[in-house]
Amino acid sequence: MFGKAPMLRQLMHEHHLETKNCLYVGDELRDVEAAQSLELRVIAVTWGFAKQADLADLRPTAMANKPADIITLIENL
Repeated sequence: MFGKAPMLRQLMHEHHLETKNCLYVGDELRDVEAAQSLELRVIAVTWGFAKQADLADLRPTAMANKPADIITLIENL
């Protein structure tokens, strides 16, 4: 209702998390946009709600085509 970025900011504040230690994984355009607005690294997953091309247009840190890709991407970030 109030947007994902404020909720992420609140979560990070409550748990004393620094941007450099966070990574967001999402399947919607607004996930990528919210993470980027907070300068978080973001992995967009292509099996969710948004089209792969639309996610790619937002230039997330990385894109995962299957769940196992997330592990590999995290290891290489």
